[in-house]
Amino acid sequence: MRFQRLFLLGLCGVGLVGCGDDSDSPGSTVSVGDHGGRDGGHSGAGSVSGTGGVVVGTGGRGGSTDPDDEDAGGMPNTDVATRCRDVDPAPLDVADRDPSMVYNGVFMPTDLSVTRSEAAWLEGCVQPILRITLSDGDCPNGEGHELTFFLPADGVENSNLVIGQNLIMEETLTSIRVRYTRPGRKPPSGVWGTCEDASGFLDIVPPLQLMEGRLVQGNFMLDLTRCDDGTPSTQIVNGSFSAELPAGLGDVCP
Repeated sequence: MRFQRLFLLGLCGVGLVGCGDDSDSPGSTVSVGDHGGRDGGHSGAGSVSGTGGVVVGTGGRGGSTDPDDEDAGGMPNTDVATRCRDVDPAPLDVADRDPSMVYNGVFMPTDLSVTRSEAAWLEGCVQPILRITLSDGDCPNGEGHELTFFLPADGVENSNLVIGQNLIMEETLTSIRVRYTRPGRKPPSGVWGTCEDASGFLDIVPPLQLMEGRLVQGNFMLDLTRCDDGTPSTQIVNGSFSAELPAGLGDVCP
């Protein structure tokens, strides 16, 4: 058992589930659940709710782990476990929001209406990465207008990822990384993220339990900078996410 899992046990008061049935070959794909109706777009902190599809296996999102892959926005993009939920758009007006809820929503810019929430473990256990994506469209793939967080699971151990406020800045290999993509139909189009001079914060809502079915929730206020070769500019992106884990860290990296 990895040291990191022991650290999470002490931090969160939970143990991580061990690896699943060895009868599934490394190249197999196991589907669980469905892509059922929308779940209201929010859930109470720490609760488990909503329907969605779970895929545990190899592949997904183009199958590339090349950091220079343009389709990945400079990020690895091969999933080994995913859960996607269709959600209702969150209220844009703060007066209409329930303060006890953590919504799946982007409140700025206002033209990203989040109707899809996805959590995925990316391939690779040297530096395990949890990808959380909010987008328009429906599961499984959305329609391309999306905000994606890459959260370093080992960051819980080295304080690069903490319950509470996490500063967002120009990225390193072990920091929280972000990509915000505006497709061609949404001018100005391009890719912004935690590139040069980016700033902001991600406030992780407790508890942080990296177990199957648990929620990873956070509120964010971001000043993202241009990551592609377009005209240098900044995108202010504010909102929150409530993503349900498809598997525990111990399942994908035993």
